[in-house]
Amino acid sequence: MYFTETVALLSLAMVVVMSDEFHQRCTVNFCGNFSYYDIPKLYGGLFKTKEQIGWEESKWTDDHQRKYGNHLLSFFDTILGTSYDSTYNTLYDSAHDISGDNSNPGNHDFDQCCPTTRSYVNYTTLTNINGITRVIVHLDQLFPPQYQWIPFAQCSSAPHFCFGTCRMEKITLFLLVSDFSQWPPFAFDRFSVPGYCSCKSS
Repeated sequence: MYFTETVALLSLAMVVVMSDEFHQRCTVNFCGNFSYYDIPKLYGGLFKTKEQIGWEESKWTDDHQRKYGNHLLSFFDTILGTSYDSTYNTLYDSAHDISGDNSNPGNHDFDQCCPTTRSYVNYTTLTNINGITRVIVHLDQLFPPQYQWIPFAQCSSAPHFCFGTCRMEKITLFLLVSDFSQWPPFAFDRFSVPGYCSCKSS
């Protein structure tokens, strides 16, 4: 009996959460009495298409490799005989696909201690630093769709100089979330996400 009641309560909780997410999500038809098409005007630069974030990331990768990667590449090519491929970081437009190609040694930031690979995700919901699930604002009904791209980092398997342990460090991001209880029906909230890999002594 207890098991049946527990399952029923959990199912009801899931329905409530999914219902709240649905009602808090901005769409063309409803966005808390706010014009959906006014969002990019008020929050310019916050939303990017997949092509825009890809171009920015490619430019950063090129500049970063020219500035920091050449000496590192030469060292491993000469001393260790390791070959690097200058591939760009991978982008993900699926809200739940965060599986990056962590095996490609060229897909990283060329840090000498603990290189970091970086991809981007566009979750529809995310838990803030206070443990509350919030609905992330995206403009996926525009053409082309625009999103708040969230960086997702992993420790790379590329050769490195860390003589301890490479550990993932988190960073704090501010993202625009739906909050239909206020006007305008948005707010910036804080979230903690994997940010970069760091070398630790133990």
